[in-house]
Amino acid sequence: MKKLGKFILASSTLFNIFACQNTVVSSDNLEQQSQIQSNLKADVYPFDVKKDFYPLYEGSNWKYEIFDKNKKLLGTSTKSVNSNSLDSIESDKKNNYFIISMKKDQNVNTNEKSEFEQIRRQGNKLAFGRYDNPLYYPSGSEKITKAFDPYLFRPFVDFAANNKTETIKVKAGTFQCIKTEFTINLDAFTIWYAKDIGEIKRIKESSYGNYFNYELSEYNLPSKNFVIKKDSLSLDKIPTNIKYKAELAKKEYLKINQLPEGLFDSSSFLGFATAYVSHDNIKNLYDISYVSKSLAGKDNVRLQLSLDHESNIKNMSTLNENNEKSTYKGTIVDKIPTTLL
Repeated sequence: MKKLGKFILASSTLFNIFACQNTVVSSDNLEQQSQIQSNLKADVYPFDVKKDFYPLYEGSNWKYEIFDKNKKLLGTSTKSVNSNSLDSIESDKKNNYFIISMKKDQNVNTNEKSEFEQIRRQGNKLAFGRYDNPLYYPSGSEKITKAFDPYLFRPFVDFAANNKTETIKVKAGTFQCIKTEFTINLDAFTIWYAKDIGEIKRIKESSYGNYFNYELSEYNLPSKNFVIKKDSLSLDKIPTNIKYKAELAKKEYLKINQLPEGLFDSSSFLGFATAYVSHDNIKNLYDISYVSKSLAGKDNVRLQLSLDHESNIKNMSTLNENNEKSTYKGTIVDKIPTTLL
């Protein structure tokens, strides 16, 4: 990994950089990557680089040394942005933010279960952690009175131009950083970010006495290329042929499982119904989930579809978030209309 010194990004040039510049692509996926860049206009960086405290270029990676409270080296952790990873960068156009899942590779146990670290980016504001606990919000707030949304995040950190900076010295160099502090469940975080580089240092403490100090040792931001893996869309924004085939599958599913016709189409006082739609720019698939949930927890029905651009259904399932079967009034409703596959 190449260690970089301090560098300056000129915002006027970013909009003219070709997507493949400084990016190494194997011959096996050259055509696929070229198509991705064409579809996504990846030569346009979506944030104000003059204030950018977390550049999210394709192929970027950061390596950290992890210490305990006595400054003993425990191991290392590497984070990377890669459009071919499980989630990578997704966009939610409805709420005007990006969801970033960075792949983690570490050789020390820090009690972090996920192999991805997830943040939400909105302009020059950053929210740490993908999933949130609705109980975090004060009673009576708008968020806690609504059905749980898996895309809720903790409050944003605003990297404003007038934020005070602190000088932080680590193995990778000396940086002027903005300091942020927040808690997630029983863990307290203090993180320092440097403009044009990203996270420089992190201290994580828990009520159980665990303490981990992450310090940047190496980093590489090579491509100056922003790639979105998934776009979150509303159902009325997808092509007509895709929507027609998905609606047909939904009706057939409801029919063969003897479910009410309007199960996915209306909300009620005791639950809600909706559809989540995303477009996978890597696989060129539309992923659609029809969801109906009872707040009592007994009825939890989800039909998941993946369709290609020719409206062929590539996959259909009824598994819920925790790989549990859909149930309605205590009965499993998992019959799939196989004639559409």
